[in-house]
Amino acid sequence: MQATQTTPLSDDERITITHPFHPKAGKTYTVIGIRKHCGKERLLCRNIDNSEFYVPASYTSAAQKEVANDQVKTDCDFRYDDLVSLLDILSTINVK
Repeated sequence: MQATQTTPLSDDERITITHPFHPKAGKTYTVIGIRKHCGKERLLCRNIDNSEFYVPASYTSAAQKEVANDQVKTDCDFRYDDLVSLLDILSTINVK
């Protein structure tokens, strides 16, 4: 198993948990790090009591900032143009 590493951040970034079913929905926390796990970003946040927890970035206001900045992320591993090119190549192959 490959180890993942948390990238530390300064203590000035704050996010709000926006996922409606998350137990901490609507609350705001300081982000102290970012980590990728299974290809998804997780934010390391600090509670008021200085304990820490991870939350998927997509569950937070950070995900909405990305969309607002035209940096829309998808779960697709392939670009549309590459798939069209692949289709063109495959259509030239005779299948018997």
